[in-house]
Amino acid sequence: MRPTRPVLPLLFALLVLSSCAKHKALRTFQPPPAPRPTAIRLVPVLPAPPQLAQSGRPEGSLSAEVLESLSPAPEPPDWTRRPRRRASVPAPTPSAAAPQPPLSNQPLRLGAMLSPEQQQQLTRQVDDYMHRARRNLQSASRLRLNANQKETADQIEVFLKQAEAARASDLEAARSLSERAELLSRDLLQSLR
Repeated sequence: MRPTRPVLPLLFALLVLSSCAKHKALRTFQPPPAPRPTAIRLVPVLPAPPQLAQSGRPEGSLSAEVLESLSPAPEPPDWTRRPRRRASVPAPTPSAAAPQPPLSNQPLRLGAMLSPEQQQQLTRQVDDYMHRARRNLQSASRLRLNANQKETADQIEVFLKQAEAARASDLEAARSLSERAELLSRDLLQSLR
């Protein structure tokens, strides 16, 4: 007696009924359409009318003679018209401007302003990094270098040249470049051991 034969069709039927055919498709949320903008009508708010005194005139009002002597009120601005362009005012001539001090031949330098102590410290760091990088590079050049190591040595030399060039104008950049050269030279020596 083999009970597996009637069980197989039953299992197949269960699989088919529990498959994707019974699952509903997911519905995505669709937001309602945005309301259309409506025209907003601005109504000016006017102050309350003044209270009349016993004489029939508002309190603090002027006499009829004074009112007649005053000029008529200006018309309210017409907001529907575009404003007129005003004529541009010419710039003042150089002779009218205050005299400026003569410009020096040195270009303006952008960068951090360093105190003399900070300049000395950065110069010392640049010198130390460059000295160590050159010493490590000299030690590595005595050994046989593969292609990657030669490429690293060339990159160290480029960093050293850039640091030397940046030393006169930007000490922080020179320190950064010389530090990179020193780190690469240390890595080069470690790869040779």
